[in-house]
Amino acid sequence: MTRDELVTEIRRYAEGKDSARWSDTTTILPLLDQVFEAEWHEILQHAPHLQLTRSTIATNASSRVIVTGYNVHVLSITSADGEKRFAPSSILDEPLEATSTRADGRYRFWRENSSSPTEAWFFLSPATLSENVVVTFTSTPAPPSTVAGSTDISTIFPGRGEWILVMETAALLLDTGGSESSEATQLRRVAETLRAKLLDRLSRDSQSPKGWRFSDVPGHWGG
Repeated sequence: MTRDELVTEIRRYAEGKDSARWSDTTTILPLLDQVFEAEWHEILQHAPHLQLTRSTIATNASSRVIVTGYNVHVLSITSADGEKRFAPSSILDEPLEATSTRADGRYRFWRENSSSPTEAWFFLSPATLSENVVVTFTSTPAPPSTVAGSTDISTIFPGRGEWILVMETAALLLDTGGSESSEATQLRRVAETLRAKLLDRLSRDSQSPKGWRFSDVPGHWGG
């Protein structure tokens, strides 16, 4: 199912086909982005290692590494040969002047220099200019509103799991008016059934299938 098809189905379940009650760009897509991110973390919250990416990236002339991806979280940075490892820096590791770098080559650090929704910049100390480093990081798929309408979403949510997005987003739309809460509740029940089936399917392919049955959110189990 493509992104445009998702929007069409959301509109059909929330109001009716070809309805103009809600705008695609200002109402449906922002809500779809929220549901997309929430459901993505629901699926992978117990096993974030499934989305590890390891890339060889060259530092620029300012000793910065630019990692492209959504919600980038760097786990490790090493030299290309694997012999040197950069550790996350703390305030005590930083030089007194912002323009200087630690000269002692025995200690290597990295810190986030700046970030945006689509990329993150990391500064290496001591200066590592135009040198390849290996970066291991996690990221999330691009939100539906940022991709082309013809992009296939079903490759991200297996087993027709994209219908969860349809039901949950349509339920949020119906909740906006306050008078259609019963219809929204019915759609959420359908989404819950679809989610359970999706997790059952994924658990059969997991090395630890019992792990899919339990949430990693401490508040859900009193931790």
